[in-house]
Amino acid sequence: MKTEIKPLQWVSVNEYDCICRASTPIGTYSIQKDEDIFSGAIFCYLHLTDDGDCTRYAVEVFHEYLEVDEAQEAAEYDYSCRVLSCLETPV
Repeated sequence: MKTEIKPLQWVSVNEYDCICRASTPIGTYSIQKDEDIFSGAIFCYLHLTDDGDCTRYAVEVFHEYLEVDEAQEAAEYDYSCRVLSCLETPV
């Protein structure tokens, strides 16, 4: 039996530098523009608190030059890896 992970549900935000976020049982993923407008890079954070804005209690998942849909796919992969790593594998 193959375990499938439910896909993240992204919500557009467009406040401050945040583009979108997705809430999960382990935290909130957010995709944000780099504050340096000339860099064009995107950050992805996994927020450990419910606010989804403050990076004080967040894990930086990546900081890359990606399009938003590519960043969402990368966050999806990170989430799947975290969930699957918690499951026991049959011997």
